[in-house]
Amino acid sequence: AHLESVRSEAQVLMADGSLSTVFDQVKAVLVKAGASVYLESPRRAYLAAMGFKGHVDTTQVGVFFTPVSAEKTKLEVSSLSPRLARQVAEFISQDTGMSVSSEKGEGA
Repeated sequence: AHLESVRSEAQVLMADGSLSTVFDQVKAVLVKAGASVYLESPRRAYLAAMGFKGHVDTTQVGVFFTPVSAEKTKLEVSSLSPRLARQVAEFISQDTGMSVSSEKGEGA
């Protein structure tokens, strides 16, 4: 729930692909980064991970997924550490080609 509270400061990315495709892609990227995904709900469209290199093990990142259309999905990467949220968004972007948006997260 605390990751939801900082969603207004989230890093926003736009992805080509359905929610389930993008969800699986992002989960794979986080695991590849060495993080552990400890909470996931494809149905409620979010996942949470921690254990990122260079950060305290327990620093968490939440990724919220919102379908924009059948083949477009908006991602919001949030964390109590704005630096980590930025790094994770950049990592996802570089690994998948998803574009970082200047849009603000929900509740902004």
